[in-house]
Amino acid sequence: MILFLGSAYLLLAVPDTILTNKIKHSTLDDGNVWDRIYSGKMDYDLLILGSSRAYLHYDPRIIDSALSTNCYNLGRNGKKIDISLLTYDIYTEHNPAPRLVIVDIHSLSVEKSNPYHKQQFYPYLFKKEIYKNIHETHRIRQSDRLIPMLKYRGSVKSILNSLKNTNIIYKGYYGNDRNWDGSQLEHIDTIHYSHDSSVIKQTEQWLEKCKQDGVSVIFVHSPIYI
Repeated sequence: MILFLGSAYLLLAVPDTILTNKIKHSTLDDGNVWDRIYSGKMDYDLLILGSSRAYLHYDPRIIDSALSTNCYNLGRNGKKIDISLLTYDIYTEHNPAPRLVIVDIHSLSVEKSNPYHKQQFYPYLFKKEIYKNIHETHRIRQSDRLIPMLKYRGSVKSILNSLKNTNIIYKGYYGNDRNWDGSQLEHIDTIHYSHDSSVIKQTEQWLEKCKQDGVSVIFVHSPIYI
């Protein structure tokens, strides 16, 4: 039984390792940004935080040229401000704090993140601070950490398809040209706002810490179609 289970574990560990490494070194959600954060070699005076709106809208080339800064975009695809603040906290634990933080804010920012695009965290589930802060909201179990390939159940095909993307990420910014005809908005007549009191409290505590550390914070609402 031990031999059988050990062999099965090793057989599953091989594709798990391959998939995990592909995610870490792909353009999918700036795959290996966590590697760079934990390396302690990131030193930027301006950080961009937010969801995919930050990830897709804020080009460090433009910001750096206009403001004479050294900027990095830490927008996390599909995530709300709770994950943005987690990313910032881990960043500043291992790297020098920035002078300025720009936070993209929108109608759904101050609620808890959901499992959407949770595969961006798969290579880092053994980082205690990451697992502790995402396992409940992202429905990740201890078994997903310990049993190879279990976390990839039902998502292997979509992950492999997304890895084919060849768009280049520049300092965390995922710029791309897309055609859009507005059809997505044909049946939308209002914008919904929602919030979570614990996320608002988390944000207030983070702002107080930034104030104490001498870090300036600017909230920006990136433009949306009228």
